[in-house]
Amino acid sequence: MPIEFTCPSCGKAYRVKDELAGRSATCKCGERLSIPELLEDNALAPDSPPLVSMPETFVLAEDNPYLNPDRFRGRPLHVRLAVGSLAIAALLLATVLGLDPFDWLDKPKSAPQVVQEVPPPFKRSLQEQRGGFFTELTPHSFTPTGPATDPPRDVMRKVYYESPAGELVAYLTPPPRNEQRLPAIVWVHNGYGGIQPWLWKSMAPQDDRTVKSFLDKDMVVMCPSLRSENDNPGKFEFLFGEVEDLIAAGNYVASIPYVDPTRVYVAGLSEGGTLAMLAAASDSPFRAAFVFGGDTDFEARVRSGNYKELPFDRNRLEEVELRAPENFALAIRIPTFYFDGSDSIHAESAQRVARRARADGAPLHAAIIDGGNRYDILRPLKDFIADAILEDTGEACTISVTPEQANHIYSDYWQGYKQREQRFLEQLPPVEPTPIAALKLAESLEEQNVRDGAAGIMLRYENGDLEGFRCGLIENPSAYESFVVRFELLL
Repeated sequence: MPIEFTCPSCGKAYRVKDELAGRSATCKCGERLSIPELLEDNALAPDSPPLVSMPETFVLAEDNPYLNPDRFRGRPLHVRLAVGSLAIAALLLATVLGLDPFDWLDKPKSAPQVVQEVPPPFKRSLQEQRGGFFTELTPHSFTPTGPATDPPRDVMRKVYYESPAGELVAYLTPPPRNEQRLPAIVWVHNGYGGIQPWLWKSMAPQDDRTVKSFLDKDMVVMCPSLRSENDNPGKFEFLFGEVEDLIAAGNYVASIPYVDPTRVYVAGLSEGGTLAMLAAASDSPFRAAFVFGGDTDFEARVRSGNYKELPFDRNRLEEVELRAPENFALAIRIPTFYFDGSDSIHAESAQRVARRARADGAPLHAAIIDGGNRYDILRPLKDFIADAILEDTGEACTISVTPEQANHIYSDYWQGYKQREQRFLEQLPPVEPTPIAALKLAESLEEQNVRDGAAGIMLRYENGDLEGFRCGLIENPSAYESFVVRFELLL
């Protein structure tokens, strides 16, 4: 007898044959279901074979007559009479033509049509889920930064790559001196506007948004500018068409002769991290993704007004849903590592989304750094990522990092930094809090040969009087260390 049950997620009612009792199924809403067992008095005998062989899992569908045995019952009388008349006419015609109308009875029956298992909606790639949808943009005040600055040719070079929006600018490291194919990383900058010199210049370790951790390693580094940024063509879409640009950048760098196309990685910060996470749920050339502080609670934050301005209608449901990384977590198909500080507004949602994704088999891992913030975790974790990429040489990605390991990497770095900073301070000569003392300190810094590392003195004036001074010191960039030493000496 047929079994009747409903989906607990969407409430959809189903009626299926009793032979399907105990099987797994997938509702049209994507919910995984278990078809209830028969009652004891209606159960089949142990030796009774099933009427038709069926797969262990299948997709429920209302338009499948096998899964809905009563679909053709209860038709009006005139419909049944018409069907019967057509059958009789077919038999008479076959007899007139000399055909045996019952010949088909002696032939083996074809196997029943099996319903193929398909991934539920939220497991399909980002491109599939967005298929057929066109974003409608609205006026906004976001402005690009203008043409990208030409970098030093021995550090990076300005190149152009093709995307659906047109020809877009990017920074790319120069070719290596040997012919060995290298891994590559595509770094997506934070914010909106475009790529700028700070990407390759020295920054303090408390806020290192540069790519310097990768530049002196044996790898290729690409920093793409996206549609409508710098002087690029296209319109700012915010997390929509920009995903296509990022994938196009990955395809571009994978096509470079000195790049190993199987070892192309993507990483990004804030908005760039959100794009990297969306790319991880897409069909792309990327091997793994590293996300620093991406928005894993985008839909709720848009609804609550956290985004003050957007280039689309926030009241149009699909505009928001199809940009929200949390909605594509189950579609992530490459190892994806999410990092953020414990003080971040995304820390809790990132852990929740990662747990849900992993429970369904998606390789999303979240590591929240205790006591850290989105910016001071960058330097130590980027150093780790650079080394991990160089060691990841197998056919499949073998990079892994647990939350405990990420926290150790962070704490070890900053503990060592404090020790190095203290040793540096101890080397400074004692000075008197006078203008002459500032000059002596400047001479001392020059003697330590740190001028190439952007050492400097800033004198502060108030009401015409010298109040104090601050010294900032950043070591030579090739050392991958930064010291920011501040002195507040009041006169």
